[in-house]
Amino acid sequence: ARFDIIFLDPPYGAGAMATALAAAAGLASAETLVVIEHARRDEPPAEAGQLRLTRSLSSGDSGLAFYRCS
Repeated sequence: ARFDIIFLDPPYGAGAMATALAAAAGLASAETLVVIEHARRDEPPAEAGQLRLTRSLSSGDSGLAFYRCS
């Protein structure tokens, strides 16, 4: 199945973020927006499989990273 929006909220940590993004990449299509919450101290990767970082926001200790397929 393919999705329009995928929201991810894995446990904080770079390893969990990479694992969640890898799983989401298999479910994403060209139109899918993937949003992941992460600890501000953990920099989101610029790419994860077919996903490319398009925007990043932070507030307090948390951040949101937005990805699209390339």
